[in-house]
Amino acid sequence: MTVSSGGVFHTPDAVVFRVLGPLQVTGLDGPMRTPPGLLRSAGELWQGDRLSGVSSETLRSKALQLDEERLTAVETRIELDLDLGRHHQLVGEIQLLVRVHPLRERLRGQLMLALYRSARQAEALESYRVGRDLLVEELGLEPGRRVRQTRARP
Repeated sequence: MTVSSGGVFHTPDAVVFRVLGPLQVTGLDGPMRTPPGLLRSAGELWQGDRLSGVSSETLRSKALQLDEERLTAVETRIELDLDLGRHHQLVGEIQLLVRVHPLRERLRGQLMLALYRSARQAEALESYRVGRDLLVEELGLEPGRRVRQTRARP
């Protein structure tokens, strides 16, 4: 994102990401979700934190929104890759994302599923335990329904 006296302009990486994120492909049975390759390509265009070091509250809020959109698209791409059976290739990436965003339940559930499908059930259950403990300690909350269902039946 660049700033000028006339306002805020999106950088090409943010624009491409916003265009590719909601894109859908039509299949024989109707609309399909975005192909993971497009989301992966869009994610590769993303260049670092948005507006780090900027003092404007409005610009920082916009930067947080863009970062959230990027992370949501990454989660969607991971979900699509899991649907395609790429769990072995995803474990390391998801583990890193969970370390950076430990309270994001969607990522935690995706890690549990990737581990389970990679014949690493003990690690999947340990990931649930660690995530649950963190949610209870930090926020006083139990994991959401989706994560609990993944634990019960990955």
